[in-house]
Amino acid sequence: MHQDAFVYTGLFDGETRVECRIGEGRLGYVHVARGHITANGHALGPGDALKSGSGDIALSGGRSAEVIVFDLPEEASAE
Repeated sequence: MHQDAFVYTGLFDGETRVECRIGEGRLGYVHVARGHITANGHALGPGDALKSGSGDIALSGGRSAEVIVFDLPEEASAE
């Protein structure tokens, strides 16, 4: 992968709350590998995803959740 990308993972259960800052000109993408969690007010389950623009991605209310967050450039370059 030849991109300016960041990948974050986390395990969430209970009252854990995290905010991921996605910078200007970038896109955020949340993927739930297992469990359940709320991302920016949207309830997500296994296999669900959420795409966002710049700003914060708030993750909370996890129930045995394994979550992957991608921080990607808004326009991918073809290298």
